[in-house]
Amino acid sequence: MHDLIQNIGREIVKQEAPKEVSERSRLWFHEDVLELLTEDIENRKVEGIKLNQCEEDDWTDTAFVKMKKLRILIFRNTNFSCGTILLPKQLRLLDWKGYPSNSMPSNLKEIAAFSLRHSPLMLEKPFQDFAI
Repeated sequence: MHDLIQNIGREIVKQEAPKEVSERSRLWFHEDVLELLTEDIENRKVEGIKLNQCEEDDWTDTAFVKMKKLRILIFRNTNFSCGTILLPKQLRLLDWKGYPSNSMPSNLKEIAAFSLRHSPLMLEKPFQDFAI
């Protein structure tokens, strides 16, 4: 995507709630994402999160489950000390380079696409169908 178009889109989302991070539909700035996750409260606004280069995890493993509309979750260059992070069942896209678990969360019934590069996840069969 062209940088100018991307910046315009980010500015539009920021105008949804200029001062309150938890009222925006999408988050991609490191500080904004960490602010929301450390609040550890139910959220019905955030639909997408992209987190780059994070080694901090001052939030509980249920922080994402409390996001009732979260459909898109992208993690890049992240390192979490807790082995499992609970994910919301309504998640549609999961892109997590270095996913820490060796199994898929069982509650992801509506997942449409996922990319879990550089993770210990091993499928029993090379092209395994996931039960819906």
